Amino acid sequence: MWFRREQKNRRLHRFHVLDVKLRSDQVRATRTRLAALTAGILFGTVFGLYLFWRTGEWALDKFVYENSEFAIQHVEVKTDGMIAPDQLLRWSKVKLGDNLIALDLTAVKRNLELVSTIGSVSIERILPRTLKISVTERDPVAQVDIRAPTRPAALPWRCSNSMPMAMSCNRWIRGCA
Repeated sequence: MWFRREQKNRRLHRFHVLDVKLRSDQVRATRTRLAALTAGILFGTVFGLYLFWRTGEWALDKFVYENSEFAIQHVEVKTDGMIAPDQLLRWSKVKLGDNLIALDLTAVKRNLELVSTIGSVSIERILPRTLKISVTERDPVAQVDIRAPTRPAALPWRCSNSMPMAMSCNRWIRGCA
């Protein structure tokens, strides 16, 4: 170690070797391999996510939306007014046997609130088989009786003065001015 001679061959002491350029076909093959690997990984990821999504959708349909355990067997209709519960059930368009989870509560609420005598609606799912509908009716302020105008027997094609003010003579009898 102390009296050791240094080797004369400098070739053994080289730390840096010259970089040699690869041929263009080797570079092209490497790039093609890398592009194919990237495309394969991307395709596999997208296909895997799609398969996962479709499997989840199938599982929800099979175990939740088409499950007979969630079929509506009881509908509790509560109202504070005069409307019959059977009529409210018809207006809501809910049928016994429909799936409680798949039921669109906003559509049922909208169907009931479109009726002019209903003020507000509250709908609640009670799992596993009950739907609860609570209705608050509006207080009537006035009643309007609208009857269809009748034509006088003596003057079938002429306007009658007995028609209500809100209705136009031209609307009911053709040829009137």
